[in-house]
Amino acid sequence: NYMMRKINSQNFAFIIILALFVGFTTIYSLYTPAQIGHDESIHFKKMTDLDSMGKSNDDVYIKTQPVYYLALQQVFHLLRVFAPVETTTLATTYHYLRILSIFCGSLTVFFIYKISQLFFYKDKWLPIFATAFAAFLPTFLWINSVLNSDVLVWLLSTIGIFFLMKYANEIKKIQFLLLSAIFISLAVSTKVNSQILYVVVLVLFFYLLISKSVSIKLFFTHLTIFFSCSTWYYLINT
Repeated sequence: NYMMRKINSQNFAFIIILALFVGFTTIYSLYTPAQIGHDESIHFKKMTDLDSMGKSNDDVYIKTQPVYYLALQQVFHLLRVFAPVETTTLATTYHYLRILSIFCGSLTVFFIYKISQLFFYKDKWLPIFATAFAAFLPTFLWINSVLNSDVLVWLLSTIGIFFLMKYANEIKKIQFLLLSAIFISLAVSTKVNSQILYVVVLVLFFYLLISKSVSIKLFFTHLTIFFSCSTWYYLINT
């Protein structure tokens, strides 16, 4: 009974959206030949090159290499455990590695739904429509079914924005601001063009100031905390 109360009509609709998303991306992933995806062969080569480099100096590698290739490397190592290299074709390896993209895409869809609930809090169904619109965009489905670093950028950015929205709703909870700073800096360290997220942060802070949700003192204090945490976390991950 408790589970049935938790799964209301909106959440049930979201589960259907998520299931369809996983189904579409899985089908695309299985039926798309290896190396067909945009820059897919380049991502694979970088991951294998960095994998061999990491064996000689693992600590330096972990601190200096992009987050995406670290994540892709872990999937690659897991694949080696269950399917030795000598028994796995290159095409099969690509298909297994694409699981990371489907996984990241599914989490991104989940956080898009949570952000939509915070943004459209007055309406029960707008979050569903917004999530469906984002989840079923052809480009979004395609990128999340092949090897592409954008999948992790989108996930980290979405999580960062989610915590930023939580902070905007509960300004006294500084932990949301710190979590936002960490995930946004991770997104930037994954792909430099994610720096646009800092503009989003500034816009939100100025909105909070103009709407008098925060005082001038709190505005500068929290803004300083955000960028100090974000800069420090970015530097240790690049």
